[in-house]
Amino acid sequence: MNDFEQLYLIKNNIENEMKKHKLFQLCKEDAMNTVFEKVGVLSAMMISAPSQKLQEYIKRKVATNATIIDEIDFIQESIKWIGRWSAIYCVDESIKGIKLFAEEIYDLMGLAYSYDQFYKMWDLHSNHVVKYRKFNNKLVFDYSNEENYKVHVSYDTLNRKKNESRSLEQIFNVTNLKSDFGLIEQAHRSDFDFGINFHFDGFDLNEYEIFSTALNNYIMEKTFGNTSNKVKIVVPGEEGVICYSKIKWIELMSSKSGLDPEIVTNIISFFTYRYDELNSDLSLTYFLPYKNDSLLLSEAIYNIQRPAVNALRILAKRQSKEYEREQNYFEEIQKKRIIDKINNKYLVAENITKEQKIRPGMDVLVYDKDYNKLQVIELKYKIPIESTRDTANLDKMLDKAYQQLESAKKIVCESRETIMQEYFGDEFMGVVPDAIDYFVITNFSIGTGMNCSTP
Repeated sequence: MNDFEQLYLIKNNIENEMKKHKLFQLCKEDAMNTVFEKVGVLSAMMISAPSQKLQEYIKRKVATNATIIDEIDFIQESIKWIGRWSAIYCVDESIKGIKLFAEEIYDLMGLAYSYDQFYKMWDLHSNHVVKYRKFNNKLVFDYSNEENYKVHVSYDTLNRKKNESRSLEQIFNVTNLKSDFGLIEQAHRSDFDFGINFHFDGFDLNEYEIFSTALNNYIMEKTFGNTSNKVKIVVPGEEGVICYSKIKWIELMSSKSGLDPEIVTNIISFFTYRYDELNSDLSLTYFLPYKNDSLLLSEAIYNIQRPAVNALRILAKRQSKEYEREQNYFEEIQKKRIIDKINNKYLVAENITKEQKIRPGMDVLVYDKDYNKLQVIELKYKIPIESTRDTANLDKMLDKAYQQLESAKKIVCESRETIMQEYFGDEFMGVVPDAIDYFVITNFSIGTGMNCSTP
């Protein structure tokens, strides 16, 4: 049995053990309603629990000696798998007399989160990104190109932390916020700062921002309404779950948002969980089909979302025509952003011919007049990635970009005497750059760097 078969066998053994859980003796609607109720209570407790005690509790459930577990990540990833497992393993009709306590659900969430960590490594191993060693009942995974991975993950972490810090500064620097509600709404809207109006199936990102903000405000009003002298009242069985008929949801959100009912219907349908989709993710699609054409919504799951980013992730997962079109549009918009932000001391080649557009590795050319230096740039912009499979695809895309830069070097070297005139106009006739840099600009993540050399 080779390494791939051994890991696959371990994966199957975990799944076979997990599907014996009592939750799956319920039908999927009852199972997920139970999970939503318990997650609602857990989320409410997380708000007031001391950080150290909360970490100790989650680590016990996951059975890990990890330094820290992100609480939001714990909820999102565990719910994702429980939703998928419910679709596969739940019985058609709930067995009578089945009662589940909160701790039983939290134990399953711990197992699901643990499984998620293993699944990511299994997927990376399948793509030859990691290797593993086995010591008794312990698996140790090492990245195939460990040094590059350390550099890339360190850069990614630093970059994301800086972006998060910048976003928070923008939120708290906003003046004239009359209440906590204003601050919450501003934080919610900040996720939509793309500068691009993506199009979905029957609605666009601007319309979704209006819908999402209205829903967020509705949940906040409901949450803060359930308080007494600023003390949160947690009602087991009712906490954090909203259940309305689909018709009532449409009427409610049309009234709250001011959007046309048809647009609201399209948004709700887009964000409704699909049990039959292999890669369905409850942490992204927050409306859950329930009995009698009703829809459940978990306030906890909705509150920990990044509303705009997650919408784009769903668009990517469903591989729609809109996704492909918006992906290309995103790159053009980002090119314009670069041009708009560059200092006046730099020139950007703007009047690109049709022939120049199809040249590999030469999406943007920037010239530094002071140092007579040319920068040749390949753009690779992607809608935000989410899974290990997305990361593997990102690595392939960036590998292609590095190859395109090699082609660009050949083109530029062959026309070094005329490249400035060709791209920047006749006034640069005879200008030869003293130095030329070639690089890739990407967004969100730079991948694992498995197949490239660290500069």
